[in-house]
Amino acid sequence: MKNYVLAVAGTAMLTAIISVVMPRKKFSRTIEGILKLCMILVLVSPLTGLMRQDLTFFSSESGISAVDTAYINNSYALATERQLKAQFGVTVRAEVTFSAEGKSAARIYILDFGMNDETEHIHIVSGIEETVKKLLDTENVEVHCDGSA
Repeated sequence: MKNYVLAVAGTAMLTAIISVVMPRKKFSRTIEGILKLCMILVLVSPLTGLMRQDLTFFSSESGISAVDTAYINNSYALATERQLKAQFGVTVRAEVTFSAEGKSAARIYILDFGMNDETEHIHIVSGIEETVKKLLDTENVEVHCDGSA
């Protein structure tokens, strides 16, 4: 999408520059027509992919678009962070991923243990691991205590 916007903007700028610099003679109308045609071709270029049934931009192998997958992963991560904050009083950053096969995985980075003392940390870590396993119905959970990736 970014490349498409850049192509449209670049074509529009090139068209404007050529129109300003071009002398007003016989062939100016022909050049302006060619520039307008180029602009139209750039604007409708995404439609050519749809005409050829090239829908890879809109869907992935699993049938869910990449944007939807990222949104789902982010939503589960935020829900997990809120649940852990409410249950354990810790500040975490969660990374949740779902594969095309329906399997999930989570990485939890504990950023702040809150008002808990050092002896409670091990109980909190194991509690977080068990809670995330139940929340996401997965065995693939990693908990990192130093907050780094």
